[in-house]
Amino acid sequence: MQIPVTHVQSNLANTTVNWLPSDTKERWLKNCKDTANWQYFEHMGWNNEDSITYTFNQYGFRSPPLLPSVKNFIALGCSFTVGTGLPVKTVWPSLIEQATGITAYNLGVYGMSLDACYRLARYYIPQLNPRFVIVLPPPPTRMEILENKIYQTIMFDSTKYKSFVQNWFAYKENMYLHQEKTLGALENLCFKNNCRLYVLPEFDKILDHARDLMHQGPKTHKHTIENFLRTADL
Repeated sequence: MQIPVTHVQSNLANTTVNWLPSDTKERWLKNCKDTANWQYFEHMGWNNEDSITYTFNQYGFRSPPLLPSVKNFIALGCSFTVGTGLPVKTVWPSLIEQATGITAYNLGVYGMSLDACYRLARYYIPQLNPRFVIVLPPPPTRMEILENKIYQTIMFDSTKYKSFVQNWFAYKENMYLHQEKTLGALENLCFKNNCRLYVLPEFDKILDHARDLMHQGPKTHKHTIENFLRTADL
């Protein structure tokens, strides 16, 4: 494989860590002071610092090593796809891998926009030849731009790009049209590479929470994937 495109997790390549934004030790310690939170963490087995680990492959993805020869599918998305605050086996790409027997190459990156999903897909789909691609679209309130040769994600509350952000994000039509166009481009990219794109619907029910109490938990991931698999022809 050629040298891959970079992203914010690239510096974590070939490492294992216990914490990841927004699942930080500081937030966990603060949440542990609440009795109900502690009881939940204890029930989930998240009551010590090394309860959850994040292992990243050679390209900074929470995924097995990327090998083109392996029968695989690609998962795209942001922290909900990375599995922030969750053991990797409980995150939706892993659940699909368990259900289909096809290796999940999880290319999720925390804080990522749909633009970045397309940018990574444009590189990795031809390299990995996946059977199919599944994207859990990041919030449409995010956009990626290239600045000083580094890709940056900007959000609706950004101060650095205040003038642009206030004008562009002032109308939801801009955000959702941009999302629709990017998903269309991603679908076309998959078509050209002889694989099918599936768009995973938003988590329709929040049944539980991850360790950071900001992301959805294992039951929510499982519920969403069970519903998805009933209709998806994988």
